[in-house]
Amino acid sequence: MKVSYFQYPVLFLSLAVFLLPTSSSTSNSSFPKINYCPPLGPVYAPPLAPSTDASIHAAAANMSASIQALLSSNDGATGFNTTITSFSVKMLSIHEVSSAPIFEFHHTASILNSSGTQKADGDSIYRIGSVSKTITALELLILCEKVRFENPITKWVPELAAIRQTAENEVEQVLWEDVTVGSLAGFLAGIIPQAIYPYPWTSLGFPALNSSDTPTCGRDGTQPAFSRAEFFAGFTKRAPAYAPSQTPAYSNAAFWILGYVIEGVTGRPYEEVVEQDIFGKLDMVHTSVKKPHETSLGVIPVGDNNRVIDLYTKAGGLGQYGSFIVLIPDYDIALVVLAAGDSTIVDIVSEMVLDTFVPLIDAVAKAGSQKTYVGTYSSPHSSNSTMIVLTTDSGPGLKVSQWLSEGEDLLALYNSFFGAPSDFVDMKLYPENLTSMTERAFRAVLQAFSVDGTVSYVRGSGILSEPCATWYGIDGYVYGLVGLDDLFLRWRMEVWLR
Repeated sequence: MKVSYFQYPVLFLSLAVFLLPTSSSTSNSSFPKINYCPPLGPVYAPPLAPSTDASIHAAAANMSASIQALLSSNDGATGFNTTITSFSVKMLSIHEVSSAPIFEFHHTASILNSSGTQKADGDSIYRIGSVSKTITALELLILCEKVRFENPITKWVPELAAIRQTAENEVEQVLWEDVTVGSLAGFLAGIIPQAIYPYPWTSLGFPALNSSDTPTCGRDGTQPAFSRAEFFAGFTKRAPAYAPSQTPAYSNAAFWILGYVIEGVTGRPYEEVVEQDIFGKLDMVHTSVKKPHETSLGVIPVGDNNRVIDLYTKAGGLGQYGSFIVLIPDYDIALVVLAAGDSTIVDIVSEMVLDTFVPLIDAVAKAGSQKTYVGTYSSPHSSNSTMIVLTTDSGPGLKVSQWLSEGEDLLALYNSFFGAPSDFVDMKLYPENLTSMTERAFRAVLQAFSVDGTVSYVRGSGILSEPCATWYGIDGYVYGLVGLDDLFLRWRMEVWLR
């Protein structure tokens, strides 16, 4: 007996119209370019295998050649020293973790410290600096059943709970009872940027400091790391940068404290916790909090000194090491750039890779949606009197070009209902990021445009105008318990037995 599976999309509408695909079509609108206003988030379902697309292959080859040409010039115009700089770049889809990446490139400096690797590759180890803050934040999320972001920091750090605020010193002392775990993680605690930020002030004419005011630990790797007691003894003497929860201010010290929160919650050293909960579970066998005992994999430089697409980024720098990570949720894509030597290469290569691949991946996502969803859907019970036609055009998302229900033109009814005073009404479907094995939800957005492509019902163009107000109109009209703009595609799986 042979079992085979067949899947095809079925569009289920909020008005309980059950539709089946009967044909495919793609539309090129004759209207001028339009400033669409989709909700923040993806406008197509993320591509599941972008690395297999021919345009991605071609772009990867061209990107490798472009970076190689940049390295070959080595004439000072590039802005970094190619002879002492090693770097690794990798872009991949979360759906292809075990297969080929979208793009990968490694460059090995011609001069490297002999105690480390002499060839940069996918197993090489770099120091990542402040990108490690994402590890701390992730661990706090893992521990969410024990520690909440709204918890006061004094609940988990006894050294800060012991500080009592008085009316006389509230300007010069941090209001620790008002600082939460979340405000530290979001750089909103109002504390100073660095635990210790040394500078040779006496060379500029400042008077010499007393020995009790001079740091003896933790100074840029030139001194021993400070202990927990030494950290709080010095740090709690500092005045706040702002009142808590008022304005963001970058702070390394905030994440030192969050590390102590993790130790307070778990009763175990920070290093042990993240290596078990994160590195171990993700099979990150070469990743560690401290310097690895085995340095053979380390990249050690000589002398170690229009539409909104959200990019979640974190950069890091430590001596001659530079790092940059990018998460692009709209496409389920991640980018990592690591460098050792002249870290200016990180920004240069990151820009090159993002500028090249983001538009291509968007096009791949659109092509995937065209293949999967574009077509004419009709009810098996009412011939062509109930149907919907999905196409794509020059704008984002899936376009509803025709929608009939029992012979009624629903697009015209929508236009009448919303009172859109324009010559052109456009309905687009955008993914809601709600999926199951057999369904994907979409949100319909109706915009009214005039013939010149402008949004006809937007009032003015000043500070208080509403050029893109999609987000507060979602699910604004409800029939029964179903939003008039709520749709989802359902895949029907048929099992054939032979």
